[in-house]
Amino acid sequence: MKLPSDAPRFVATVGPPYPDESLMGYLTRALSVATVDHLAAALRIAGAAKPNPTFIATTLKDQAEIARIAHLIGCRPKEILDRTHPIRFTQTKRKMVVMDFFGTEIRPRHKVTKVRRVSPRALQIAQYHRAIWDLRAFSFDPQTRELLIDTCPVCKRPLGWRRALGPTVCDKCVGEDGLPTVDLRDFEQPIIEVADFGLAGLKENGPLKINVAHIPQLTPELLCLAGRAIIGGRRGFDALCERFRLATGKRAGRHGRLRELGRLAELSNSESSLDPEMREIFGRMIASNLTSTVEAELGDSEGKLSVLPITRLATEVGVRPERLRRLSRSGSVPVVRADGAGKLPVRMAVNHVAPIARYLSDALHPGQAALMIGAPIYAVGDLADHGLIERLEPPVAAMLGATVAYSRASVEALIEKLQGAALKCSSGESVTMTVTRLRTGTMPWGAIVKAVLDNPSTIGWDPKLKTFRLRKLRVIDPSGFARAVRRHINLEEPGDEEWIGPAEAAEVLKITYAFFWRLARAKPDLVQRRREGSAPYLLADIQALSETYIFVSEIAFRRDLHPRLVVHWLRTMGVEAEFSVRKKQDLAFVRGQVEPVLERWNRKDISPRDQRRIISEEKGL
Repeated sequence: MKLPSDAPRFVATVGPPYPDESLMGYLTRALSVATVDHLAAALRIAGAAKPNPTFIATTLKDQAEIARIAHLIGCRPKEILDRTHPIRFTQTKRKMVVMDFFGTEIRPRHKVTKVRRVSPRALQIAQYHRAIWDLRAFSFDPQTRELLIDTCPVCKRPLGWRRALGPTVCDKCVGEDGLPTVDLRDFEQPIIEVADFGLAGLKENGPLKINVAHIPQLTPELLCLAGRAIIGGRRGFDALCERFRLATGKRAGRHGRLRELGRLAELSNSESSLDPEMREIFGRMIASNLTSTVEAELGDSEGKLSVLPITRLATEVGVRPERLRRLSRSGSVPVVRADGAGKLPVRMAVNHVAPIARYLSDALHPGQAALMIGAPIYAVGDLADHGLIERLEPPVAAMLGATVAYSRASVEALIEKLQGAALKCSSGESVTMTVTRLRTGTMPWGAIVKAVLDNPSTIGWDPKLKTFRLRKLRVIDPSGFARAVRRHINLEEPGDEEWIGPAEAAEVLKITYAFFWRLARAKPDLVQRRREGSAPYLLADIQALSETYIFVSEIAFRRDLHPRLVVHWLRTMGVEAEFSVRKKQDLAFVRGQVEPVLERWNRKDISPRDQRRIISEEKGL
């Protein structure tokens, strides 16, 4: 791509990147020799500013921006493009969000983004940031076998990316002259010692090729076991299975592949991203391993496990006792009760509870997930059904006191993608998402989010919002957005457009979802349910009801008045409520009586004196 002759370019450059250098490491290393040492400032100079520059590896897609950044720091655009990590959905039945990490698909939550992790000994060898340090599963550097650090040993603050002072120094510890004062190479860390370490199969140089299972923390021991499983055939794979059983605990009954082997059992699933021939091989090895251990597992006595009462177990696994009590009542894990005791104290095995407790820090109650996303609570399940966020196992939900729980990391990843997709727009050039006439029954939030990600040009983000809210996104192109949503739910027949569900009916009437259900129960003659299913109401009936009656919420919005003051204000204007769904609550007014009053007020036909009197009475209530 040809750039203008006056395109900015730094005089001092560092040359091409190392083969295994990360994008953030290369950019900040290049900036450390330039006159600009802040990542955000450099991106603005290149005309490629990002809302959060620490996520540039996944958000940088525009070829023109890549070309301008490459020109600025003196490299080829391909050297930047090769270090980006595009995010996409898998093509399997269970849609999952994955990123391309140097040719290997990984989940976004497995990559450390905001914090810089380094190996002091590796930096002594070559002063650049290795991309493999960004993988959350690795706690050590494969070349030096040194434990990684992500905190400055002097100031005890996390190592960051935004201020580019160089890969070998702390970005927080600077002197009065602005120069770094702490060299991380002076703080060597312990070396791990594990037999068979050479089986890891990791190259010290060249493109990264990763072949690891999806596990929370890839310890050196597990890395060696994975290497032994690859080259050791049946015996090596059985050894890896036994290691997973230690973390998973004893299974109850003959069935329970996931419970016994954890994520290792998913290697043979049809939804796995592995080659079909590899899935078949793993399937035979897993089936053979499970068959050989059935008798031993079922004959295992409780005496072989560390069984503790709930109070002691809570201290052991770091979980509040009430959460363990919920888990014991759920039936998700085996429970032992003392015979002959009055209150029957509950005991559970540490090996059964510890793997579940580790997921609690990433677990969200459905209400918490809905609050973070900014959508109704019923929308969260739909998002999970579409593979946009991840459900956790039922035992984790039981500890939260819920029937289902969701991964915080997957929710944060979804919000990050939506923020990146949404354009900022003024409130005058769009309509809110919830009043777009989708005509799909209930609001299909999963299809809505997919439409937003696939067609970001139809969606805007009101700059007045301080925090992200999904249902506050604004639709710039209502017709195009509605078509995109309907395509995701395969709803193309025009006959279905006549029917709507309770959620969209509430939007047509400009009332809440709960208010609509109260209105439907109290006034079945006004809200007629004409068929069964998720869309039982005729759109024409609801529109006719909206043309006849107007409710407090719409009046308050149009009058810019608190809902509690609407009735008093209309009474001063000579308008009384037509009916109420509950006693003195959920009031409805005749639209023909209210519209002239709103029109007069907006035209300022009321004298200034009367306006001041009415406003003073409102404030006095």
